[in-house]
Amino acid sequence: MLPRKTVDIVADSQLHRILKVTWCRINSLHHQAVQQTGPGIEIVARDRDGLVQGIESREHEFLIGVQWHPEWLIFNRPQQRLIHALVEAARRGMPAPERSMKAEG
Repeated sequence: MLPRKTVDIVADSQLHRILKVTWCRINSLHHQAVQQTGPGIEIVARDRDGLVQGIESREHEFLIGVQWHPEWLIFNRPQQRLIHALVEAARRGMPAPERSMKAEG
């Protein structure tokens, strides 16, 4: 899926630090979007039509949501960085194999 929209990213957000850009081109496949966030969740990316495209929590080490599909933009460097950050966050959150084996047995 080719990029269809331009998204502006809030400076000093987690998303900005990961993507290392202030704007990027994204794919657009959804017909619904966030209108209002809950407590602790901030809007950090909007497309040029004003629709929310990215949210995050500064209260958590890694809590980011994007409305686009970075996995379909794998040749795009900023999107590669986002996927890598997700994998690294998941890796850090995984229990050590020894601990999980002790817990099971």
